[in-house]
Amino acid sequence: NPKPYPYTFNIPGGGAGPAYYMLSSIVDVTIINGYRGISAMTETNEQMNISGVRGTFLYSAMFLDNSADASSIEYVDASPKYWVNCPYDEVTRSQITKITSQNTAFTFGTLEWVAMRHLSCENYRVGVNTVEGPRVQFGGMLYNFNLIDCDYGIVGDLNVVIPKMIKAIKG
Repeated sequence: NPKPYPYTFNIPGGGAGPAYYMLSSIVDVTIINGYRGISAMTETNEQMNISGVRGTFLYSAMFLDNSADASSIEYVDASPKYWVNCPYDEVTRSQITKITSQNTAFTFGTLEWVAMRHLSCENYRVGVNTVEGPRVQFGGMLYNFNLIDCDYGIVGDLNVVIPKMIKAIKG
């Protein structure tokens, strides 16, 4: 019976003052039992760098919206394995996937000129959901996504659905 709680990382954007507007980075982080992972959606921000983030996120790995200018999002992995393989907690894969299989791993809104590569998730209802943002539609490059055992791989705001996009991870 998980209790909802806020995002582990929130990129506050321009509303928090000029010091927070640009160049926020989240790099090389492992989250064992996250509920929500990374958020950047409250105020406009620029040039985010999110790289090497891995973990178990019950509700959402990332919700990114309202970002201007080129950001880089790479090597993000949302999987039950990080919590299941933790030696300090006894939780089963089926306990985790019972929750994640009802939720969305990655939600992207207004992202301008964002480059995303090497993102993966497994056992979510939706792997990637693009939504209408406050300024423009999603504008980015998606490369080498692994969406494993998701009911829907990619869902767009134009009701474009690619069901059962499953790609095995080798190695």
